[in-house]
Amino acid sequence: MRALGRGLLACIVTSAFLLLAPTVAEAQRFRNCDQLRIKFPNGVAVNFGVIGSSQAELNRSVYLQNQRLDRDRDGIACEWEFLQTPPETTTTTTTTTTTTTTAPPRTRTTPVSDLAAFATKFAGSVVTIECGRAQGSGVSIPFGESDWITDLGAKSVIATNMHVVIDCIYSATNYRANQLLIRHQGIEYVAYANAWPSFAEYRSGAKPDLATVMTTGVIPQTTYWNVKQPKLGDAVVAIGSAGGIPNVTTRGEIAAVSTKDIVTTAPAGHGSSGGALFNNDGQLIGFIYAGNGSLVQVVPVPRLCEAVFSCSKAIAYVD
Repeated sequence: MRALGRGLLACIVTSAFLLLAPTVAEAQRFRNCDQLRIKFPNGVAVNFGVIGSSQAELNRSVYLQNQRLDRDRDGIACEWEFLQTPPETTTTTTTTTTTTTTAPPRTRTTPVSDLAAFATKFAGSVVTIECGRAQGSGVSIPFGESDWITDLGAKSVIATNMHVVIDCIYSATNYRANQLLIRHQGIEYVAYANAWPSFAEYRSGAKPDLATVMTTGVIPQTTYWNVKQPKLGDAVVAIGSAGGIPNVTTRGEIAAVSTKDIVTTAPAGHGSSGGALFNNDGQLIGFIYAGNGSLVQVVPVPRLCEAVFSCSKAIAYVD
């Protein structure tokens, strides 16, 4: 097995922080869905993870100001699905008959047909990470509070692999010594490693190959809540920075799944370590960490609690 990012081992100590909700930005409050859809025709979503197959626009601050309009409490306000708009159909009329056909419903195993559209919706949470000569990927995730985050004024926390950032970890008490670089949509940000498992637990495999870094750059978050339980045969999409190229997007399926590992046929090259594996609804199901021939290994999202978070509420998939 070979890792998909590079990094030399160093002496590591443990650090963690607690999960809390992000702050709410001021935004326009609409009287009803008719008014909201003038500006957001397909509704507005709280984060990437809930958009799924809808065409809702991501705008967390607007959603939170208009959360009362989310009647079905699915994280999308005023989406057309909830209003029960008739499904898209094609109708052919002749002088004697009318034929109506409806596209078959998408299932968990239906491959994503338009990778460009998928990347437009969901790749915004994925970044490129550079630590010395090592290069990998990372995913912006929800975060809470810690003394380090407060002191820095961090706006984003990025989950990645420990082997991507290990060469940049020098101190467990002075995070500013753990400096590295992230790139997002052509912009470079300084970042700092701030949570990781101990070296002994990481090297033995007792703890997963995960770490987090923080930055003052604002990177759109994906989410790890209400993610469907991954199953054998599910369609998936991998997004990472293979070869240092951002948002390399491939599709495949789940070839194996356990509590400790997910194996996928979605290709991922060197530099994709720490990148995202999404299901076909755009939900984050895990973090790429290694390649094994034509297969790619992924750390399941719930294992964040083992490596970098002190979780008061366990992260878990839902049926």
